[in-house]
Amino acid sequence: MSVSSPTTWVTIALVLVTMAIMHYFPRTPYIGHLIPPTLVAAVIGVGFEFGINRPLLGYDVRTIGDTSPLDGGLPTFAIPKFGDVQDWGVVLSTAASIMAVGLFESLMTLQSVVDLKKEQLSQTATRKECIAQGIGNVLCGFFSGMGGCSMIAQSNGNILNGARHRLSSFMGGICTFLVVFFASSVIERVPVACLTGILFVIVIHTFYWPSLKLIFRVKIEDSIAIILVTVLAAAMNLAIAVIVGVVWQCLVNGWQSGHLLTFRTGMEVVPVVSAHDRSADHGLLTSYEEAKIYYVKGQLLFSSVASFREFFDVKHDPNVVIVDMRDSIFADFSAAAALREAAMRYRDAGKTLVARNLDPKSLDMLNHDFGWDSVEHIQITTPGTATNGDELVKSKIDKERNSRYSRASQASQGSLHQLHIPSPCESSTPYRAAGP
Repeated sequence: MSVSSPTTWVTIALVLVTMAIMHYFPRTPYIGHLIPPTLVAAVIGVGFEFGINRPLLGYDVRTIGDTSPLDGGLPTFAIPKFGDVQDWGVVLSTAASIMAVGLFESLMTLQSVVDLKKEQLSQTATRKECIAQGIGNVLCGFFSGMGGCSMIAQSNGNILNGARHRLSSFMGGICTFLVVFFASSVIERVPVACLTGILFVIVIHTFYWPSLKLIFRVKIEDSIAIILVTVLAAAMNLAIAVIVGVVWQCLVNGWQSGHLLTFRTGMEVVPVVSAHDRSADHGLLTSYEEAKIYYVKGQLLFSSVASFREFFDVKHDPNVVIVDMRDSIFADFSAAAALREAAMRYRDAGKTLVARNLDPKSLDMLNHDFGWDSVEHIQITTPGTATNGDELVKSKIDKERNSRYSRASQASQGSLHQLHIPSPCESSTPYRAAGP
């Protein structure tokens, strides 16, 4: 249709009239909440097209039947012939892509619906939606049907027409089946302009308009995420857009978390025992030394490892260095690797690195890490109790941790020293000094 064609302007006028009906009819007293505005728009559109436009004006507006004939019929049951599939790779990749798109759109639709209803989305509702969608799509395959999912436009249109519960979706499906099967010829007479106007109103109610302002108010990283997801959803598909958006946000959050790692230093006098004094396990002290304390704060993860390496001054630090992890946690295995690397640097310098106040998660990561058999100058200390001066009482937890790290002590050879895990209170912890 050209701009100068009267049919074009009649189509535009019909779209605008439909949008006005969708917007204002629900506000009509008494009947506005009883009759769906989409039904009113369709009836008026069909009446105008076949009662006024075509017989009197002669400007034929395209209908659904003109665009694509709608033939009603029942599907037949058939078991798929899996042996006839030539390329399973194409089938599985396509199925995975459609599954991702369906799940993402269904969950987004569910969120949009509860927003329109001013309710709160629950995990039970999302679980029901995903399970029902999976079962329904499997059954569709046995009837040679096309898989489906929740649609934002149709669901929001359902809500705008007064629906409030899942019964409306069930009845909507039944009515659609009956209309397509018995009244397909009537559906074919609805002008496409009416359908366009209905969808325009649904899009207007679906789009989150404040996001346009947010682009200029939020951080540049979040603005890029909004634009990236929007463009990819339109250019490719929703699954790729969501996955790329999630990956982008993960990278941004990881990078930002890495820059939140900080430290401060202090000095503390600690008891030290000889590396070759086996009686040290019974708490017999040999000397006191001044140790440097690194108090680490923040998450230790892949993006903060570089900063963590720069904390330590191996050359000028004393013989005993303590890393206090009370305000820090290990977020991934790169944290354990970074601590191991620091311990090896101090080992090569003939010094001892002590890690204390590690939380259970961080200790578990160290337990599953590889390479501790080559790092015997590191000590893992845990809080305990001390009685009768230097007499130490080992707790059950310390015994378990000793057994966990026994593989390291068994593997030590040559000049490498045993991985030591004492269990006194922090105020009188004897640290094993580095031997020659």
